[in-house]
Amino acid sequence: MRTGAVVLLLMGALAACGGEAPSGPGCQAPPNESKLLDDYAADPVFGVQPPDARKVSGPERIRACVANGEDVSSAAAIQRFELTRDYRRDDLVAAYDQAVRSRGWAAASPDGPVAGLRYCKRIRGVTSFLNITAHDSRAVDVRASTGARPSEPVLQTRPGELFVSITAVLTADC
Repeated sequence: MRTGAVVLLLMGALAACGGEAPSGPGCQAPPNESKLLDDYAADPVFGVQPPDARKVSGPERIRACVANGEDVSSAAAIQRFELTRDYRRDDLVAAYDQAVRSRGWAAASPDGPVAGLRYCKRIRGVTSFLNITAHDSRAVDVRASTGARPSEPVLQTRPGELFVSITAVLTADC
């Protein structure tokens, strides 16, 4: 699964997972999912405060096998920060790499088009991937989509975001 897709899937699952029963054809939750999610949420990576970032949410626990449209969630914990400046890969390495590696996470190949960091380790016997990604600030046209709409764009700058997620992957190894 691509890093960007993981972030989108996890964000969608955050909105959809409240109290729903597990679903999704062929989906399998990891063993001892509740304890695994507790371990994910307690991981020290979620205690890292990156420079020029404000914590917005998390770590949020996401249960596996919750249908969200066409997607099905994976067991995960995710945290989101709003950035006051754009981050590059070097900024992510400076903020996270030493702390993460010192806690037993091994570097893994990034997956997907989004620049970021990816690590792997087994937690409670489950292959777990830690993904840290940053998305640049962007200008968004905030004109109303209906009614009287000005012909000129009305641009508003949305801050960049940083996502930290730990996800169970039952079909992979580190």
